Amino acid sequence: MFEIKKDRYQSRKKVIFIISGEPSGDILGGELIKSLKASGRKLSFIGIGGRYMLDQGLRTIFPMGDLSVVGLGEIFPHIPKLLKRFYQTVEKIKNILPDIIVTIDSPDFSFRLSKNLKKHDSTKNIPIIHYVAPTVWAWREERSKKIAKVVNHLMTLFPFEAKYFRRHGLKTTFVGHPIFDKRLDPKNAVEAFKNKKKISGNPLLCLLPGSRRSEITKLMPIYLETIKLLAEKYPGLALVIPILSKTRSVLQRSLGKITVPYHLVTDSLEKDLAIRSSDLALATSGTVSLELSLLKKPHVIAYKLNPITFKLIKAFAKVDFVTIVNIVAKREVVPEFLQERCQANELFSALDSLIRNKRKRTEQISSIVSVLKKIKKNKNPASFNAAQVVLEYCK
Repeated sequence: MFEIKKDRYQSRKKVIFIISGEPSGDILGGELIKSLKASGRKLSFIGIGGRYMLDQGLRTIFPMGDLSVVGLGEIFPHIPKLLKRFYQTVEKIKNILPDIIVTIDSPDFSFRLSKNLKKHDSTKNIPIIHYVAPTVWAWREERSKKIAKVVNHLMTLFPFEAKYFRRHGLKTTFVGHPIFDKRLDPKNAVEAFKNKKKISGNPLLCLLPGSRRSEITKLMPIYLETIKLLAEKYPGLALVIPILSKTRSVLQRSLGKITVPYHLVTDSLEKDLAIRSSDLALATSGTVSLELSLLKKPHVIAYKLNPITFKLIKAFAKVDFVTIVNIVAKREVVPEFLQERCQANELFSALDSLIRNKRKRTEQISSIVSVLKKIKKNKNPASFNAAQVVLEYCK
């Protein structure tokens, strides 16, 4: 077992300012705080976070949801609030002068904040550690050089990311992806879960509509039309839908008068069981695709951005895919339906093919397993490795 060494000589309580603007970052932040507390160091945590970070003792200066906006088109209506929260964060850091700042993902907010803080005499020497490398290898590679000027240390989830930043002198540590640290429940737990929830379906489709309200609102009409087409061909179709508690009401409004049986799963601890209980999945692009891959679940990915945002991304993109499995494989292992292709008839066709064709399901999973072998897992859990990096700056 790994063990974080406790430092008996640590006397003054160190203040760590941790910032997360997304649900996925909140989970990373919560696990990081948990590992830092296990070190026995005298630490206090303040910043911006959600439920997971709050449960571990973070004092948040405002709700994390105020930062959860994606895409240029989506950001415009929220600019006044975002600017208010940005300068509120700057002022708070200048007032309390934390010993360390840890920013998690949310690169646009995080790096603008870091750049601003490096300009002030009172904050320019505070070490800034960023957790989750921005996808400069996918687009805007020149950004690596700029990031190296405003961040002291970068922690990456994947081993191939480090080289893009080290070449510009940025201290970079591959800590691993926490998804590989999950301990799966035994197979009989899946059956117990289905029996407890009275979940059945032939086929049983796992629908993962996204973690943001904007995603659910935009994509659910397309998903519902897809489900309608599937139900016409497969009368025994049922849905299992893992969803965050905070977006449950938005999803239920979107579901409307759906006639297909569905089961909502709001307990995050049961998310894996919900996925494993299904035959296949339809998911909104994000970290969930890697989760589905790790659980060896055949799936299809969809996403739709504001047209302006999408055109800008396409103009600068250096990769042809958005799903990490496809990016590493350099081919479409998992079907992606983005923007104009994100239509009910296309999603139906891809899902129907997976339902009907066992060979297609087997081929997808076989290819996924091959790709996952290339995404190296660290010996120790990601949160432990990340905590070690942060603790280096606590001396």
